Amino acid sequence: MSKIVSEDALRRALARLSADESRDWLQPQLLASVQAALSTSWILDIDTTIKTLFGKQSGAEVSYNPHKPGRPSHALHTYFVSHLRMVLDVVVSPGKEHTAAHARPGLSAVLDTLSPAQLPALVRGDCGFGNEPFIDELEKRGQPYLFKLRQTSGVKKLLRRQFVRKDWTTPGPSDQGWSAVEDTLKLAGWDKSRRVVISRRAVKSDAAITRNSAEGQMELLLPGKDAELWEYAVLVTNSSYSLESIHPTDEDLSVGAAAMAQLYRDRADAENGFDELKNQWG
Repeated sequence: MSKIVSEDALRRALARLSADESRDWLQPQLLASVQAALSTSWILDIDTTIKTLFGKQSGAEVSYNPHKPGRPSHALHTYFVSHLRMVLDVVVSPGKEHTAAHARPGLSAVLDTLSPAQLPALVRGDCGFGNEPFIDELEKRGQPYLFKLRQTSGVKKLLRRQFVRKDWTTPGPSDQGWSAVEDTLKLAGWDKSRRVVISRRAVKSDAAITRNSAEGQMELLLPGKDAELWEYAVLVTNSSYSLESIHPTDEDLSVGAAAMAQLYRDRADAENGFDELKNQWG
């Protein structure tokens, strides 16, 4: 090596680039580094995390901050290649722009840069993304998705109907006690009915439950004797994956892979990626 660029020379060169020029130069380079991993079936995990700020950075605004309420923050909308923890893009927004509506343009930009052969087999996210505008855009693209739903009144009415059903799947060795059924649901803000998957698992706990009886007296219910405790989740999807556990294969995610509910639980690995980005890489 006969020559090396100094830090000051590099800083001056980058300072001449506008924000748009920097993005147009950098994003293709970043995408080229991960394209080889996108030739097989893969899942795109989308999530938003809050980065607490202690200076006067651009976009430092006081809004929702679960770690330090009242402190300014940035909202980092991140798009992962699931399990590989490879980041396709991160959109850094002011602290007040932390909702799914502000994450949607970044997701559209990521999908637009991919060829049809590179598109994900599934876009996956938590309950913040299970809303009509977000879902509708993916449906118009013909893009399969899997999102968790918030526990709204419409979802709770659905749950009351499901718990009396007798066709819940039998948990397999790898299902960790979870069983599932599927149905269709049309919430008040949706323009059509959609497929939903309800999963549940019995909770083993020493908690006691009280309720008011018809006579106005308080009754004590003991779990396992008088009542059953369940933890549950309701997912919305337009995919055709089966509810039953299937032995995964590397050939095709739509044929192999785990049960639908397990597909969502696998999303927890994205939180490990956030931990590395925020706490180890800074």
